[in-house]
Amino acid sequence: MGHKDGVHFCDCCGLSLATDEVQPGSRELCHDCTMQAYGAQQWSSMLETQADFPYWMYAATKDRRTRLTHKALDGLVFRIDDPIAARFFPPWEEGCRCDAIPLMRENLEEEGLRVTDGREIPNILAKITGKPFPLPQMGPGARNPSQ
Repeated sequence: MGHKDGVHFCDCCGLSLATDEVQPGSRELCHDCTMQAYGAQQWSSMLETQADFPYWMYAATKDRRTRLTHKALDGLVFRIDDPIAARFFPPWEEGCRCDAIPLMRENLEEEGLRVTDGREIPNILAKITGKPFPLPQMGPGARNPSQ
């Protein structure tokens, strides 16, 4: 968070966070852009270390505000090079507060974890929503930091 002339502002989007100027939804917007920046840096770091940490575990926030679709992915493990799973790398939707935990092969063996194929994710989420679940958007304007 920046500070200029007595006014706090978001370093990501430049939004003024002065108490008397905050518009409805602006703090959420600031949170989203901050989480996107965090996620992008995390994804970049994970790609750089994928020889040692070739997997990642989805970690949902797990509170009353967490969407059921995000809770459904909690604890699932994916390969870092899985292009479908990459679309669900946090934050993959507006307001997402989830995280990703890098894992080594040894972590999978020690903790008895199984790798989930990213192609399973739409089916897992369709069971939660009761309808086909589309893949998150890719490319410019996407919320997903893996792009």
